[in-house]
Amino acid sequence: MNKVNKVGLEAEFFLHNHKKELVYPEDYGFDCDDFVILGEFRAEPGNTREDTIANFIKELVKVRREAKENRLTLSYGYEEITPQFKSSIMKRIGSKNIQDTKNIYGTDILTCSDDVLENGKVISTKLSAGLHVHFSKEVCFERDIHQVIEGVNVKTTIKESQYLLTMQQIKGIVKAMDVRVYPNFTLPVELKYRQKGFYELKPYGFEYRSLPMIKDFEEISALENIVNTAFTMLEGLYV
Repeated sequence: MNKVNKVGLEAEFFLHNHKKELVYPEDYGFDCDDFVILGEFRAEPGNTREDTIANFIKELVKVRREAKENRLTLSYGYEEITPQFKSSIMKRIGSKNIQDTKNIYGTDILTCSDDVLENGKVISTKLSAGLHVHFSKEVCFERDIHQVIEGVNVKTTIKESQYLLTMQQIKGIVKAMDVRVYPNFTLPVELKYRQKGFYELKPYGFEYRSLPMIKDFEEISALENIVNTAFTMLEGLYV
């Protein structure tokens, strides 16, 4: 039996044309979020700190190259758009169930807004790009199956796996990320999706969703802070 810790990184980004206008990533062949103005790339999870960071940098370099080939520029963090542009986005939006995103402190995302008001009227809306951290703790084992085929004993070895994280452990990791990582990478504005405590359950574990995607994450030193913390917490779980 072998226990494997895995951490993966997924990033959202904005694309601008030569007029510095936001464009839809899918129009240029990029993967996009269900909120279609956001491009996204997901790196393969790694079972070491080095692999997780290397996989992320590989995908980042690929996206930067493809943007350059399309004469587009990348940006992160947040953007502000007009009500008219927001309307055009909503007409193209996907069907993601926002209730899949949970918060350990009970914050209801549906009660939050990124609209900017002036004299009671919406004059703009803030959009945010996130860096999602995926966590998985897996136990792998082999099982032998013995069969008799045409009078011959045949042994087949089957490899199986089981994911181990409990809800108590997931909430503990989210809280630890809020304390140890989140304060190091804040933005100068409040954004509804970038509040503490957000996570989403996955078949293999969960993803932490509170961090913003910022330009700092083009540098390995900033990524090391996040990835090392993530692995340290998984390694400290006795399951």
